[in-house]
Amino acid sequence: MPPQPKRKVSRTRARKKRSHHALGRITPMRCSTPGCEGTVLPHQGCMVCGTYRGRRFLEDAADEA
Repeated sequence: MPPQPKRKVSRTRARKKRSHHALGRITPMRCSTPGCEGTVLPHQGCMVCGTYRGRRFLEDAADEA
C-alpha cells in the first residue's frame, strides 16, 4: 500500500501550487520565406508558401506561389 498524506492540504495551498500552470498567449510570427506574407504559429509550417524551416512540405502550395 502506498503511503498516505499525513495532513489535509488546504484549498489555498493547493491552488498556490497550481498558480504557474496557466498557459501563455501564443504569438503568431511572419513567415521567414522571402516574398511570403503569411503568418505562422511557432513550430508550425506556413500554409501559404508550404515551407517549414526553409524546406517545402506541401507540393501543392509550390505550384500556386
